[in-house]
Amino acid sequence: MADLIIICDSWPLSLPISSDPQLIYRIGATGKITGCFVEANDAFRLQEIAREVRDEYARWIYSFNKKFEDGADPFLRASSFFLTDCSCKRTELFGTFNLICNLILLREIINKKMPTGIELYGGDKQFRSALLKIVPGVPITTHRSHRYPRWGARRLMSDIRYCLEIAVIVLLGRSVANSKKSVSSQQRVFFTIFPKMYDLNRGDRKYGKFVKGPDHYAASIVTDGMHQHVSIRQFFRLRAKAKANGISVIDDYLRHVDWIRGLIWMVPLRFKFRINDEDCTFRGIDASLWVREELQLSASRLSRFVVLSGAISRFLSNTQMSEFIYYLHEYPIGRLLSLLLSRETPEVTKVGYQHGPAAWAKMVYCISPEESKHDGNLKTGVPMPDRVLAEDDKSAEIYRHSGYRRVEVLDRIWRLDYLDGVQPSLEHDCWLIAPGLHDGATVLAALKSLLTKHLDKTILLRTHPLANNEYLKDIDPRLPITVTSESVSNLLGKVGAVFVSYSSIGQEALMLGIPVYFVQIPGVISESPLADLQPSGGWISGQYRPTSDE
Repeated sequence: MADLIIICDSWPLSLPISSDPQLIYRIGATGKITGCFVEANDAFRLQEIAREVRDEYARWIYSFNKKFEDGADPFLRASSFFLTDCSCKRTELFGTFNLICNLILLREIINKKMPTGIELYGGDKQFRSALLKIVPGVPITTHRSHRYPRWGARRLMSDIRYCLEIAVIVLLGRSVANSKKSVSSQQRVFFTIFPKMYDLNRGDRKYGKFVKGPDHYAASIVTDGMHQHVSIRQFFRLRAKAKANGISVIDDYLRHVDWIRGLIWMVPLRFKFRINDEDCTFRGIDASLWVREELQLSASRLSRFVVLSGAISRFLSNTQMSEFIYYLHEYPIGRLLSLLLSRETPEVTKVGYQHGPAAWAKMVYCISPEESKHDGNLKTGVPMPDRVLAEDDKSAEIYRHSGYRRVEVLDRIWRLDYLDGVQPSLEHDCWLIAPGLHDGATVLAALKSLLTKHLDKTILLRTHPLANNEYLKDIDPRLPITVTSESVSNLLGKVGAVFVSYSSIGQEALMLGIPVYFVQIPGVISESPLADLQPSGGWISGQYRPTSDE
């Protein structure tokens, strides 16, 4: 019988009754476990490890640039590696950082407990391989292992479809963007993604009233086809709506040469970002397959950036402005904007705008000193804004730690304007669950036992508007859950408690004095600012950590 059981899925598990309890360690697993066991998870230590290794991890990721900075590159005088999801450390898309931190903690637990055997439920081939290397000599039995995804051909076909859709858009809309366009040289231009981030009544949801009368919006509708995807028919309908609202549409500057270049670079970029297994070890932990997956998805996005960059470059060179203000500057599309602004309009001030809550464990905000301290050499340094507008002092501290320059704190968090006038009634029989973009099913599974004990409550579930909400069809009908799309301001005006993992609604509820319960998923690093706060300090009402027997 194994001494340690590691569970990486949420299936129920029944253990035999024994006088010698087994250790259970869970990574994102919230299924019910019965039998004789002892919890080995240590959420505090896991969070601590994330803080300890974050800078070292950022330097390790940066080291990959040396493998790719030479050779052909579609982005001249720059390294396309810095535009990859891998370089940006997209932990919401990839589990690499979270799994590495869990393996570091598992190594500590195993060295202390000295198990004679390990049973692994779930997990992929890479996790089992990494685990074998940190516990040599300890037998590992695998159950229900996950097959490693093979989506290369499917992703390639999707990229080809993207290019062909651009070809049709250019063909049908060729007559709309022949003339040069400019705005006042003193005008600020704000980047927006239309219609995903734009409200016809409020403007862009992130900027709010920070956009003043003389300011101007510039939008992309096609983006990279990943931030949002619209059909060809939808594109022209949305374009007309954007133009009617005085928004400049960057996509008007697309040309046939752009999609042709995208097709040409599609396969070479996939070969460019191939790596060897021996290059991907962090603190003795093999992460080769995970990094390979990150780079291959990144190559897909980059081929689309080759298409989009032509339109952005033409828009910038034909537009007079004093400042270009844009969010997502920490992400690939924002770095693309920083790169093209530096190349096409070096006289324009690049202003990065914080798009949402920052936290010390949120790796997208973390870059190494080597990649931030450069003199404009974008072969060895990350494309960055000239200034950064942070939402609060804590966020500004995180930006400065990572080497961002001229970090200023906004007078107010403009995206939260909608909270003005909200008066919480604190109805104790009404709770709100607000999952994040990627963890709705996991949060509900973690709270299931608690909700079962409170069937008399009214439970409102406000899903993330951009999330894949397929999990809703699997909600236990016995639970008193009502799925709602009611506005957040209305909901916060009537609920007595809010349960969140990393959704920014948690912070907003705290600002209004509503009790907030922070849902800690076992084996998952929290990227919420709530994780940086101390419950004893009165900031958080409590933490809810589901146990294996729930």
